[in-house]
Amino acid sequence: MKQKIISEKNLLFAIIFCTLLAVSISLFSISASLPNESGAILYDVDLLSFDSGWHVKINGNNENIITIPNYIKAKKNDVVFMRNDLPGVLNDGTYIAFKSINALIAIYVDDELIYESKNYINRGIFMQTFPAWNFVLLDKAYAGKSITVKLTSSYSYYSGIIPQIIIGTHSETLLFASSQASTNLQLGFSIVVLGLLMFIFSIVSFIGEADSRGSIYLAINIAILGLMLISNVCEPHINSRFYFIDHCIMNFCLRIIPITYSFYLFLKSSTEYKKIFATFFCISLLNFIITTILSMISAVDFNATLHVSYIIMLSVFMAALYSELKSNNSNRKYKFLIAAGVGILCVLASIEMFTHTAYKYNYSISLTAVGALVFSLLQMTAVLISAHDRTIKQLTIQKEYNETKIKLMISQIQPHFIYNALTTIRVMIKCDPEKAYRMIYDFSNYLTYNFNSLEDVPLVPFSEELKHIKTYTAIEMERFYDRLIVQFEIKSDKFSVPPLSIQPFVENAIKHSVCKKVEGGTVIIRTYGTKEEWLIQIIDDGIGFDSEAVMKNRRGIGIRNSSYRLSTLSGAEVDLFSEQGKGTVVTVKIAKKGRKADCENDFG
Repeated sequence: MKQKIISEKNLLFAIIFCTLLAVSISLFSISASLPNESGAILYDVDLLSFDSGWHVKINGNNENIITIPNYIKAKKNDVVFMRNDLPGVLNDGTYIAFKSINALIAIYVDDELIYESKNYINRGIFMQTFPAWNFVLLDKAYAGKSITVKLTSSYSYYSGIIPQIIIGTHSETLLFASSQASTNLQLGFSIVVLGLLMFIFSIVSFIGEADSRGSIYLAINIAILGLMLISNVCEPHINSRFYFIDHCIMNFCLRIIPITYSFYLFLKSSTEYKKIFATFFCISLLNFIITTILSMISAVDFNATLHVSYIIMLSVFMAALYSELKSNNSNRKYKFLIAAGVGILCVLASIEMFTHTAYKYNYSISLTAVGALVFSLLQMTAVLISAHDRTIKQLTIQKEYNETKIKLMISQIQPHFIYNALTTIRVMIKCDPEKAYRMIYDFSNYLTYNFNSLEDVPLVPFSEELKHIKTYTAIEMERFYDRLIVQFEIKSDKFSVPPLSIQPFVENAIKHSVCKKVEGGTVIIRTYGTKEEWLIQIIDDGIGFDSEAVMKNRRGIGIRNSSYRLSTLSGAEVDLFSEQGKGTVVTVKIAKKGRKADCENDFG
């Protein structure tokens, strides 16, 4: 059985390496985003606190005093005015900086317009407002004057977001903005790395085509998830046009993820859930097509439908969680890891989406990014553990296969058969030397094939097995003379079978069915092909038997061993029908679409 098998040592090394790599990156990212006692990010900068005493009005009405960052209830296209007094002293090169979230910005000092954002584009499919960092130079003459920030968003979800505003030198504000972006950027990169590692691991190490295909799709999905998080980061060092490109990539990834993940789930799920994931796949694909067309015709841009796509993505993950909890997977470690990863991602992403947590409390680390990292780590670990368990199972099958092969070979060369064959040869030498010569040749070939079957060759061309069957039946026909007739109706032999897997059925037909009749009978070996499978039939008109009773006693050992090897190594089905007094029909069906997986697919 020449299968690619993963050693326990290599698997353990892979698990430890991947886990330490991702955890190290994430811990570094999280530590960089933790605030100190003053609430500032741990960077050596001297920023002026400018977060309290803001007078906020919506459309010029109902003034409130708030601390920022914050989130207030505002409607689509509402104009939010924020007013405060600038510090009494402003040095040369002092900047005010803040991140706008899908909103247009205008800044006034007293009644003078000093800044207007340019984070809007209208080019067909690219009609949208996008996030951007705003850095505004303050003249020394503005010291102590009133500053008003005007925010307008054409999206109801983003209309109430009040960003954090900082004052400092250009390098200080830029460093602060970078610290806000770096955490999620590093988390996104770590997730992409995990996806690439899983992709490589799946290609080079997995046992079975179905396993490799499923894990490859999962790896691609994780990499796209990481790319979405990277593109959602608003990096202050880049040009504003790249903000827009990143935002477009994020929007496309958000719509692609539920498509790829529902397809992966469709492949790995049991029959009862395939219809559900097929439906999610169609919904996700339609969402991608419809939102793209609406944006292209300038009817609705991507941002307006972004949360519909977000809800679809979360729904797919929740359906995955439900199906995993309801599954009958016997591997509890795998089931727990998959369910925990999906569950944590769903909870954290839902909290961030529906409560505006990141905007209320100014977390520089995205809860969705943390959930995505945990999801990716647990998925990767589950895949590695499943591969490890599969390897152990494969080694067990290999061991059983070798033991069965030896037992089968020994059972095929039984002392009474050797004695009977040699006795027949001895008689033939005196009465018919020519027949004796042919029989010695056949007997020699018979023994050679049996001994060769001990070699580590899982499958042989059926033509070789057929040659061995003809050698065996030639010996038996010499022994039983006209009491045994063997006919071959071979229409196809362009397929493979395990060695010594068909001959035991022929031997059973001769010894226990045809030759039990006084007058003897006929054995027919027939092969032919259909569009979907090859069929081998061994038909006899002997005494027949009770198939259930025979399979339970010693006589059924050879049939059981052959059936097991055909099923394990060729993915074949063996049907046995016998009627007492009329004979027996054994049918072996081998699918043309390739060999089936040796083990049940745990994760697709």
